[in-house]
Amino acid sequence: MPDVQQNNLGAENSPYLRQHAHNPVWWQPYCAETIIAAQNLQKLIVVSIGYSACHWCHVMEHESFADADVAAVMNSRYVSIKLDREERPDLDHVYMQAAMLSSRQGGWPLNAICLPDGRPFFAGTYFPRERWVAVLHHFYGLWKTEPSTLIEAAEAIKKGIAKLLSAPTGQPDSNLALSESIQKWKSAIYRQLDPDFGGPNREPRFPMPAIALPFLSDKQPMANRIQIWLLRMAAGGIYDQVGGGFARYSTDGYWFVPHFEKMLYDNAQLLEIYALAWHRDPHPIYLRTLQGIFQWAGSDLQLADGRFQSAMDADSEGYEGAYYVWTPESLPELSPEEWNDFQADFQWKAEGNWEGKTILWRPERWESPFLPNTESALLKLERLRRNRAAPSIDSKVLLGWNALYLRGLATLVLGVEPMQKIALVQAEKLGEALWKHRTAHAGWLRCLESTRPLPAFLDDLAPLGLAYTQLYQASGSTIWLERSQALAQDILNQFALPRGPLLSFSSQADPVTHQHHVEVQDNVVPSANSMAARFFFELGILSGNLIYQDRAQAMLAQVFSAVHESPMWHCGWVLLAELLEHPKDELRYHGQTETARSIWRQRLRPPFLVQDGCIPSGQWQVCRGTQCLLPAASVEELLLHWPE
Repeated sequence: MPDVQQNNLGAENSPYLRQHAHNPVWWQPYCAETIIAAQNLQKLIVVSIGYSACHWCHVMEHESFADADVAAVMNSRYVSIKLDREERPDLDHVYMQAAMLSSRQGGWPLNAICLPDGRPFFAGTYFPRERWVAVLHHFYGLWKTEPSTLIEAAEAIKKGIAKLLSAPTGQPDSNLALSESIQKWKSAIYRQLDPDFGGPNREPRFPMPAIALPFLSDKQPMANRIQIWLLRMAAGGIYDQVGGGFARYSTDGYWFVPHFEKMLYDNAQLLEIYALAWHRDPHPIYLRTLQGIFQWAGSDLQLADGRFQSAMDADSEGYEGAYYVWTPESLPELSPEEWNDFQADFQWKAEGNWEGKTILWRPERWESPFLPNTESALLKLERLRRNRAAPSIDSKVLLGWNALYLRGLATLVLGVEPMQKIALVQAEKLGEALWKHRTAHAGWLRCLESTRPLPAFLDDLAPLGLAYTQLYQASGSTIWLERSQALAQDILNQFALPRGPLLSFSSQADPVTHQHHVEVQDNVVPSANSMAARFFFELGILSGNLIYQDRAQAMLAQVFSAVHESPMWHCGWVLLAELLEHPKDELRYHGQTETARSIWRQRLRPPFLVQDGCIPSGQWQVCRGTQCLLPAASVEELLLHWPE
C-alpha cells in the first residue's frame, strides 16, 4: 500500500507527472492501491489531469499546486491523484465527460472531485487559486455534513457517463441510399467550414485534419475550400515559419496567434493531409510545409531507434511563445535583399503584431511561394534561434501517435516523389521499432518505457493497422501485410464486445463506471472505432479477406444515426462510407514497387497497390470491385485502357 502522506511521483515515466514530483501536494499516481488507500481513510479524492505541453496546466501548478497553503488543504482533507491524459486516455475520457455533465465545460487542466472510490461528483478545468481553495473547502464541508448529496451526484454522473460512452444503437435509414447519405453529410460539413480561412468556422481554431480527409479527391467547389484551408494554415502563425511544424491550435479564427505547443499527433495527420494535397496539386507551399514538418519532427522529437517523442512545450524562458516570437533587436543581420524579401513576405512592422513582438505569418501572400531571398533569411533566423532556451520535450513515446506519423510517412513515400527515398527509410525504421511494442509477456504496450506496464488502447492499435497497410503499399514488402493481419486478430481478441461489431476503447472496463467505453465520435484525432473500421476495410482489400470488409460495413451501420446527427464529428465514418460506396481501384502487380508508386501518383483517385505473385513480372492488372481488366504488358497499355 502506498504512503499517501508523501509525494510519490518521482519515479514515474511521464514528464508531466515528474513536473509535479516536487510540489508540496502529496500527489499519487492513479492505481488501484491509491483508491484503496482513499477508501480506508474515507477521504475524498482530487483527480487532476493534464499533459506536459499544456500552458494552463503550468499556470495552475504555479498558482496552486506549488503553494504550501493550498497543499496543506489538499493534503489534510483529500487524497490527490495526478494523471497524464496522454498515458491514460481511457480515464481522461471518463473524467472529461464528468466535467461536461457537471460544469458544461471541458479542457485541460481537468480537475475532478471524487468519492473515495474514484467516482466523480464534480469536475471543471482551470481554477484560479482562490476559487480552487473555495471548491476544496466547499466539498469537504459537504462530505462531512451531507455526504448523501455527493453520493447521489456521483451516481447521477456515473449513469450519465455510461450513457455517453456506450455504443450507439441506431441503424441506417432504409429509405435513404448510402450515396444520398454521403452527399447529405458532406454538404452539412461544407457549410460549417470557413470559406475565407478554412477549417471549422469557430474560435479557437484547431487544424482537425480528419475533416479534410473525405474531401481530398472532390471536385470544385470543395477542392477549392480545402486548398484555401491548407494554404492559410501553412501561411499562418500556427505554422512555425522558421523551424517547421504546426502548433496545436490558433486562439483566433485566422490561424494567426497559436497556442504554441506542438503535438506529434497533429503533425502526423497533417503530414498525410499535405502529402495527399500535393499529390493532387503540387503546390510549392505544400512541399515546403511537408519538408518543415519532416525536419522539425526529425530534429526535435525523433529518437535513435526511429520512434518519436510526444510533444514540444509552449513555454520557455518563463512565458508562452518566447522561443517563437521576434523583435527588431532579436533578428540576425540580413543582407538588403534578404531584408526586403523577408519584410514583404511577412509584412514586418517594427512595433510587432502580438504583445509588442512579432509572430511570423503571411496574411497577404498566403497563396504565393516565398520571395527569392526569404528562405536564406529564415535559415539565419533558425540558426540564431537555436541559441535560445528551447521549450521542453515530452519524452513519452506513445504507440498510437507514432502510428499516425508512420501513416503520414508512408503517404509521403506514395505521393510525394521528391521526398520518397528519405521518407521510406524513416518509415521502415519506425515500422520495425513500433512492432517491438508487441511484447511476449504483456501484449501490446502503449508506452514501452513506462514504469508499470501500460497496455495499448484501441486508439494505439487501430492507427497502427492503418500505418502498416499504407506502408505495405508504399514499400511493396509483404511483411507489413502479414503484420497487419496479425494486428487485426489482436484487435479483435482484445477489444471485441460481447454483442455488436463495434470495439471497446480499452481491453478492460473502466474503473469508474465499470463499463466498456466505445469511442465513435472524432476529436482532434479520428475516433478509435472509425480508424479500426477503415483499417479492416483496407486490410480486406489488400488481403482479399472479405470478412474484414464485412466487419467494417457492420461497424458503419451501427453508427449511421450518430453520423446523421453530427457529420462534422464523424468524418472518419464519412470517409469509410465513401470508400464502401465508391471503392478505389486495385492495381495488382509483382515486384516493381517503384513503378507502381509512379502509377499511383498519376491517378487523381489513387488505387490500392497489391503485390500479387500470380501476375507475371512486368505485367499490370486493374480490378474494380469484383471485375478485373485483362493484364497489361506495359505501363502505357495499362494507362491507355484504365477508365477514370
